[in-house]
Amino acid sequence: MAQAARFGISLELRIIDISSEFYQPSQWEDVDISMSADVPSTDIEVAFMDFYGNPNLAPQRFLAEKELQQIEELLRQARQCIRFSDRDHFYDQIECFVRDNHLFLFLEHLTKHQFIHATIQTEDKHLYGHLNLKKLWID
Repeated sequence: MAQAARFGISLELRIIDISSEFYQPSQWEDVDISMSADVPSTDIEVAFMDFYGNPNLAPQRFLAEKELQQIEELLRQARQCIRFSDRDHFYDQIECFVRDNHLFLFLEHLTKHQFIHATIQTEDKHLYGHLNLKKLWID
C-alpha cells in the first residue's frame, strides 16, 4: 500500500468473511477493486456458467449493466446449444470480451485448450485442462 501511496493511490485493505459478509450487498458498495479466488465446481462448464451468471459473484457486482447484458446474451446462446463444442464457442467469446475490454485481470487461469497428439484418445472431459491419465488410450 505504501508503493501505491507514492503514486497518489489510496488503498484500504478490507478482508470480507465469506461466511458472514460476502453476500451482503452493503459490503461491496464502496469497493472499486477486489482480489479473490473462486473454484465453485470441478465441472469447468458449470463453474464457468456460475461465475458469469451467479448474482453473488464478482461479475454481477462489478460490471456495468451494458457489459452484463452482453455476457448474459452470450450465455443464453450457449444454453441453446446441445453439443459442448458449440457451447464452447460462446464461452470463448465471453472470455475474449472480458479480456479485450479489461473487465477482469486473471492472475491465474486454467488451460482451456491443449495440443494433444492425435494418437491420444479419451472420452473424459479435461478437468482443469489436464488429461485424466486413467481413462485415455493410444490409438
